[in-house]
Amino acid sequence: MTRAPEQTPRYDRTVDPSEQAIASQAWLDRAAVPMQEAIVRFYEGGGKVTRRIEDFLHGKYVGTPLHPILVTIPIGAWSVAAVLDFLELRGRKDVRAGSDLAVAVGLVGGVAAIATGWTDWARSGDSPVKRRVGFVHGGLNETAFLLYAGSYLLRGGKARATARGIGWLAYMISGLSAHLGGTLVYKEGLGVSHTADLRPPDGFVPVLADADLPENTPTRAKAGEVAVVLVRQGGNIYALAETCSHLGGPLSEGRIEGDAIRCPWHGSLFRLSDGYVLESPSAHAQPCFVTRVREGQIEVRPGRSWD
Repeated sequence: MTRAPEQTPRYDRTVDPSEQAIASQAWLDRAAVPMQEAIVRFYEGGGKVTRRIEDFLHGKYVGTPLHPILVTIPIGAWSVAAVLDFLELRGRKDVRAGSDLAVAVGLVGGVAAIATGWTDWARSGDSPVKRRVGFVHGGLNETAFLLYAGSYLLRGGKARATARGIGWLAYMISGLSAHLGGTLVYKEGLGVSHTADLRPPDGFVPVLADADLPENTPTRAKAGEVAVVLVRQGGNIYALAETCSHLGGPLSEGRIEGDAIRCPWHGSLFRLSDGYVLESPSAHAQPCFVTRVREGQIEVRPGRSWD
């Protein structure tokens, strides 16, 4: 029996061509790496004030990244402006004030979106894909922002037709940038909780002999298929998901600071008792476990944070 010859698909639908093209451009690192380092130095070098600013921009105080929320302002406003500009082109002079206001609202929202975006990107880890695609994503956002600023300034004079054209060009650039942003989130997992897919056991399970857990030392164990980090402090035993919610760092290799544990990869600080984020870049609380000691074994079960 003769086998049919193997055929290679003409197009691999699992690969994003734009992401692949950008990720292969190693020369981008000459600008991207120093920029990431400069942003981190700014936040870490200013003491508590700049750290609190970073916490806010990462979304620590709302429990989810702020950037995806804030980008809806410029995208929505500039979408309205694009439609109203088209209506004006078709002869509707009464929509001018509305389109101008929409561009202005987008510019205000764009400042906040850009600030949160660069802040998240600076803590995106060592992945060349995230670094390069994020750098281009941010650069396109700033290009669109500057073009819209120019469009807004031209709208009050005789160059209104030029202003509309610049606005439409900026809108197309922002659309390309939005595509890259979606790639970073939905394919590369930037900004999502890296503990969301963990499946803990339903009830108490033994994870470690009580005698094997030293004082104030992060210790890795397994609760079913889920890795757990255990910490003994005085008469208490705390247990959190060992995978950091930010970018999956191993908390068992982290550092204990008072009643909290700091991720060794990007510095997120979680309270041991409930997984609350004390310091960003993580915006997602760490899932925690209820613990008990029974017949010499430490047992854990999922706490409310898993519900």
